[in-house]
Amino acid sequence: MSQTPSQNIDKDIEALHNYTKYKDIAENSIEKIVIQFNIEDKYGKYRCYFMNGRAIEVLTTDIFHLPSELYDNFEDSIITFGNLDLKDPTIETSITFFNNDPKQVHSLNINKK
Repeated sequence: MSQTPSQNIDKDIEALHNYTKYKDIAENSIEKIVIQFNIEDKYGKYRCYFMNGRAIEVLTTDIFHLPSELYDNFEDSIITFGNLDLKDPTIETSITFFNNDPKQVHSLNINKK
Protein backbone atom coordinates (compact mmCIF):
# COMPACT_ATOMS: atom_id res chain seq x y z
CA MET A 1 0.00 0.00 0.00
CA SER A 2 1.97 2.92 -1.27
CA GLN A 3 1.45 6.16 -3.12
CA THR A 4 4.97 6.23 -4.54
CA PRO A 5 5.32 5.84 -8.30
CA SER A 6 6.16 2.39 -9.54
CA GLN A 7 9.81 1.61 -10.11
CA ASN A 8 9.03 -1.78 -11.67
CA ILE A 9 5.56 -2.12 -13.17
CA ASP A 10 5.90 -5.86 -13.85
CA LYS A 11 6.83 -6.52 -10.22
CA ASP A 12 3.93 -4.36 -9.01
CA ILE A 13 1.45 -6.18 -11.27
CA GLU A 14 2.73 -9.50 -9.94
CA ALA A 15 2.34 -8.23 -6.36
CA LEU A 16 -1.27 -7.19 -7.08
CA HIS A 17 -1.97 -10.56 -8.66
CA ASN A 18 -0.56 -12.38 -5.61
CA TYR A 19 -2.48 -10.11 -3.22
CA THR A 20 -5.73 -10.85 -5.07
CA LYS A 21 -5.04 -14.58 -5.02
CA TYR A 22 -4.36 -14.66 -1.25
CA LYS A 23 -7.29 -12.34 -0.53
CA ASP A 24 -9.60 -14.73 -2.40
CA ILE A 25 -8.20 -17.68 -0.46
CA ALA A 26 -8.81 -15.86 2.84
CA GLU A 27 -12.35 -14.85 1.90
CA ASN A 28 -13.26 -18.34 0.69
CA SER A 29 -11.82 -20.27 3.62
CA ILE A 30 -14.19 -22.12 5.92
CA GLU A 31 -12.92 -20.50 9.12
CA LYS A 32 -13.14 -16.74 8.86
CA ILE A 33 -11.12 -14.89 11.48
CA VAL A 34 -11.58 -11.12 11.09
CA ILE A 35 -9.50 -8.55 12.97
CA GLN A 36 -9.74 -4.77 12.64
CA PHE A 37 -6.73 -2.49 12.62
CA ASN A 38 -7.81 1.07 13.45
CA ILE A 39 -5.52 4.07 13.09
CA GLU A 40 -6.19 7.74 13.68
CA ASP A 41 -3.61 10.37 12.80
CA LYS A 42 -3.45 14.03 11.75
CA TYR A 43 -4.67 13.07 8.25
CA GLY A 44 -7.75 11.12 9.25
CA LYS A 45 -9.12 7.77 10.38
CA TYR A 46 -8.40 4.37 8.86
CA ARG A 47 -9.93 0.97 9.44
CA CYS A 48 -8.43 -2.10 7.81
CA TYR A 49 -10.19 -5.44 8.02
CA PHE A 50 -7.96 -8.50 7.97
CA MET A 51 -9.46 -11.90 7.28
CA ASN A 52 -7.26 -14.91 7.96
CA GLY A 53 -4.20 -12.66 7.87
CA ARG A 54 -4.96 -10.75 4.65
CA ALA A 55 -6.27 -7.21 4.25
CA ILE A 56 -9.67 -7.49 2.62
CA GLU A 57 -10.99 -3.94 3.01
CA VAL A 58 -9.63 -0.52 3.97
CA LEU A 59 -11.93 2.34 4.94
CA THR A 60 -10.38 5.80 5.12
CA THR A 61 -11.28 9.44 5.53
CA ASP A 62 -8.25 10.47 3.42
CA ILE A 63 -7.86 8.53 0.19
CA PHE A 64 -4.53 10.23 -0.54
CA HIS A 65 -2.77 9.06 2.62
CA LEU A 66 -2.30 5.62 4.12
CA PRO A 67 -0.45 5.24 7.41
CA SER A 68 2.90 3.47 7.31
CA GLU A 69 1.59 0.94 9.85
CA LEU A 70 -0.80 -0.61 7.31
CA TYR A 71 0.36 -3.53 5.22
CA ASP A 72 -1.58 -5.96 3.04
CA ASN A 73 -0.96 -8.75 5.54
CA PHE A 74 -1.63 -8.88 9.26
CA GLU A 75 1.81 -10.20 10.21
CA ASP A 76 3.65 -7.09 8.98
CA SER A 77 1.01 -4.78 10.47
CA ILE A 78 1.23 -6.43 13.90
CA ILE A 79 5.04 -6.21 13.83
CA THR A 80 4.74 -2.47 13.20
CA PHE A 81 2.17 -2.20 16.01
CA GLY A 82 4.54 -4.03 18.36
CA ASN A 83 7.44 -1.77 17.45
CA LEU A 84 5.67 1.49 18.32
CA ASP A 85 7.35 3.56 21.02
CA LEU A 86 4.86 3.22 23.88
CA LYS A 87 6.70 5.93 25.84
CA ASP A 88 5.94 8.47 23.10
CA PRO A 89 3.22 10.74 24.54
CA THR A 90 1.83 11.39 21.05
CA ILE A 91 0.90 7.72 20.48
CA GLU A 92 -1.91 5.83 22.21
CA THR A 93 -2.47 2.13 21.58
CA SER A 94 -5.12 -0.31 22.70
CA ILE A 95 -6.46 -3.76 21.95
CA THR A 96 -10.12 -4.76 22.18
CA PHE A 97 -11.39 -8.31 22.59
CA PHE A 98 -14.60 -10.17 21.76
CA ASN A 99 -16.55 -10.72 24.98
CA ASN A 100 -13.48 -9.67 27.01
CA ASP A 101 -11.80 -12.95 26.05
CA PRO A 102 -8.04 -12.28 25.65
CA LYS A 103 -7.82 -15.19 23.20
CA GLN A 104 -10.19 -13.46 20.74
CA VAL A 105 -8.75 -10.17 19.48
CA HIS A 106 -11.32 -7.87 17.89
CA SER A 107 -9.19 -4.84 17.04
CA LEU A 108 -5.81 -3.18 17.38
CA ASN A 109 -6.00 0.59 17.74
CA ILE A 110 -3.43 3.36 17.25
CA ASN A 111 -4.10 7.04 17.88
CA LYS A 112 -1.28 9.34 16.79
CA LYS A 113 -1.89 12.86 18.07
